[in-house]
Amino acid sequence: MTAKRTGVSQNTVRSIAKRFDETDGDVLATIDHKPRETPLVAPIVRARSKPA
Repeated sequence: MTAKRTGVSQNTVRSIAKRFDETDGDVLATIDHKPRETPLVAPIVRARSKPA
């Protein structure tokens, strides 16, 4: 019901509720950026072959 009223998916509501619980009810910590568990990895760029 909350998801439908707010226009988001049920999964989003569950994720936010879980994060709210993890932060002991701290709203600012809930909506703040969660640090990555792994470092960023540079994307692999492959060159295209020339058309024949």
